[in-house]
Amino acid sequence: MKTTQSKGMRGQCDLFRWFRTTVSVQLVDLPAQSVSTARFNSTIRAVQRLLQSGWTLEMSGENSPADKAGVDFVWANKRLGVWFPLDTTYKDKVGTPSLIHLVKLADANDIVGGRLSFQANISFLELLVQLAQKPAVLRFDELPPPEMAAVANLRQSLESFKTRLTNIGARPGKTEFLEWAHYMTGAICYQGKADTGRFNVDQGLIDYAIGEAVKAFLNARKGGCPDFDRGSFQRGKHISYSETADTLHVSDPANPIWPGIRDRVQQAFDREYAALVKIENGGMQLLLIAKQMFSAQGASWVIHHILDVIEAKSDGRNFNVQPKMLVQEAAVAAVRVTPVRSRAVNATLFAPLAEKYRVAAR
Repeated sequence: MKTTQSKGMRGQCDLFRWFRTTVSVQLVDLPAQSVSTARFNSTIRAVQRLLQSGWTLEMSGENSPADKAGVDFVWANKRLGVWFPLDTTYKDKVGTPSLIHLVKLADANDIVGGRLSFQANISFLELLVQLAQKPAVLRFDELPPPEMAAVANLRQSLESFKTRLTNIGARPGKTEFLEWAHYMTGAICYQGKADTGRFNVDQGLIDYAIGEAVKAFLNARKGGCPDFDRGSFQRGKHISYSETADTLHVSDPANPIWPGIRDRVQQAFDREYAALVKIENGGMQLLLIAKQMFSAQGASWVIHHILDVIEAKSDGRNFNVQPKMLVQEAAVAAVRVTPVRSRAVNATLFAPLAEKYRVAAR
């Protein structure tokens, strides 16, 4: 029976296959347009030395606990008791836990013959070398990796991993573990219709959607702007939000109505905003503008994202949809070149929307 793999899974498998094949050789003939032979061979030798010293690379199986936890590969050394989680992607991701290292597979125009580009492959090997040389935050004795193969009780395994993340995150200076625990909330809440015949909406899923949208809104200071023009709060026949009653309606007998959504959204924004104020260094002007913009249209934008997440889940699709953003190329280019600190950059990024929604960008 023929099976269909997603583009991401195909890329992940291609990368792992290339890795296992490549580390068994010393020298290869490289095409003229690729990286230098010297760079390739030195990287291969470095990886081979790491493998000989106890480092291993393991790929997660589809629908395994590791896969659902956002981990495509685990780069580990059991002799040292350390490991690094890796997540492969064809695009920039929002909301990936900071403990997970992103592996960019290829750019849109950088795919050779339907396979991954050589540049992407060699960059992956260089990342493995770099990780092996840096202090590891994750240790087997404190937090073993999630299971890499499919298990009978997936939800129980995910809940167990989340509990360990939460317990570690409660310690001083371990907030990055709480970030991953929050991500796990969404993974646990997702149950496709193909598995259950119905879809459930619980507080965890709603809070997950709110948290992702709030972070994306505040991250808009670094490029792009929220897409406020989303139209109706109706999603099909079964999912809607009432502005007058401030309630979320879902056609599910277990939980048909969720009240007080705007208050929950505002509370989440206030918490994230306060956390950024504590660590911000010279960028308060942008934070204040973002706060003004959120007061004007932000809560509605977050509610639209909640509806998008619930709609994806109701269709049996991955709930991890990205909040709707408008990419402003000039603003993005300016931010990438210059840190977002100057008044000129602020105006470029926020002035169009500030004027549209009558928010003073000052």
